[in-house]
Amino acid sequence: MSLKLPSTFVNQFNDILYKQNEFLLSEICNFKKWNYLELHSKFLKKNEFNIDQSIFNEESDNISVRTKWEYNDNTYLLESETNNVYDLSNIFLGKKIGDILDTSYEET
Repeated sequence: MSLKLPSTFVNQFNDILYKQNEFLLSEICNFKKWNYLELHSKFLKKNEFNIDQSIFNEESDNISVRTKWEYNDNTYLLESETNNVYDLSNIFLGKKIGDILDTSYEET
């Protein structure tokens, strides 16, 4: 399963984080009886609150999902797209080929 992120994702995510930080600052100021406007202007500058967009490169556009897979009375994690198999500690064990776990493969 792949998840393609829309081009506006980073901007929308920035907005969400900014609003959450506004709310958090407001709650803290109410609790501590601090001046919200003063702290807001000092710490929450909208044009400076941006996520580095380079972290969302083409390689990170795909998200693989790991689901539980039962094989020989053991539970493993099976990764979509690659058929990589992991133990429950996320250690690579091999690939699911047909209905078996083949440990001769390398992680892809």
